[in-house]
Amino acid sequence: MLPVVHAGRFELPSFILAGFLAWVAGAFFMFISFRKKGVEARRVAVLIALFTVGSMAGSKILAALSSPELHDPIVAGSAGRSAWLHAGQSFYGALIGGLLASLPAAILVRRQPLETLDISAMASMLVLGLGKIGCLLAGCCWGKPTLFPLALEFHDFRAQVRPIGVPLHATQIYEMAATLAIFVL
Repeated sequence: MLPVVHAGRFELPSFILAGFLAWVAGAFFMFISFRKKGVEARRVAVLIALFTVGSMAGSKILAALSSPELHDPIVAGSAGRSAWLHAGQSFYGALIGGLLASLPAAILVRRQPLETLDISAMASMLVLGLGKIGCLLAGCCWGKPTLFPLALEFHDFRAQVRPIGVPLHATQIYEMAATLAIFVL
């Protein structure tokens, strides 16, 4: 587990780094997929930008609705927007927001909406699968206690998981494997 990556005087939450790298992979997949279908590079950039904005907005909106205590500006106190940005995300919100944004994007760049949704959904599976590495590093999205031989134990007090030191189902790994399998299939 590596909740924070250090680079000189800078600290970057590993979850954010993994999420960004997953987004790069998803954007690259979308770019290649649409270019193979003959879509101009600038139109692909518009699709990716709209999909990204929709995903990010959906992610934060659903997370705020499902865990309002983490997104309350009064609770965040002096940390303010920074705490709100790091408070949590929702994959389902990102999926819904990204796919909804893909519909007007398809019309804007003159593509069939179902074709755009298909590629966007595949990119979403890739991003989620790779993004779960960040969950594993940060110690979030943990499973229930178990005696299963492949259980994970988190011992770093900076981990979001509670309880610390208890064998837990490796839901991050399960979900990563499942979504990457969906992407490949």
